[in-house]
Amino acid sequence: MPQLRPVAGENSLAAPIARHRAGGGIEKARTVPASEENVMRRAFGVAGLVMTLAVGNASAQWYSGGTLHRAMLSDWRASSGSNQLATLADIVGKTLNLRDPVAVKPMAEQVQACINVVAANKKMGAQPVADAAVGCMYQLGYLPK
Repeated sequence: MPQLRPVAGENSLAAPIARHRAGGGIEKARTVPASEENVMRRAFGVAGLVMTLAVGNASAQWYSGGTLHRAMLSDWRASSGSNQLATLADIVGKTLNLRDPVAVKPMAEQVQACINVVAANKKMGAQPVADAAVGCMYQLGYLPK
C-alpha cells in the first residue's frame, strides 16, 4: 500500500483527498463478504443477548425473593443472608420511597447488619423483623428524628 504524505504547505487531509479525486493514491479497503458479516453480526448479537440476560439476572437476584416481611427475629436468625437482604430491599425501598436497587442496596446492607446485632439477643426473638428494620433505619439516620 503506498504511503500518503501531505504536500508541504497543504492541509494534511487535503492532499490525499485531492489524489483520490484525481483517480489514484488510495486503495480500497478489503470488505468482509456478506456471509461472513452476517455470521459475525449474529455471533455478536447472541453474545450481547447472553451478557444482557446474565447481568440482568445477577443484578435482579439480590433484591427479589425475600420472605421475612412478617417473620420474627427468631426466624431471621435461621434464614439466609440473601433472604434477609431481599426482604430488607422491600422494607427499606418502600419505607423510604426508593425504587432504584443501586440506591437501596447499601442501606439494606447496613440495616441487615443492625438487625443481626439485635437478633443476636435471643430475648428479642419474638420481635417482628419489620419493627426491627424500622428501628434500625431510625438509628442509622434514614428516618427523620
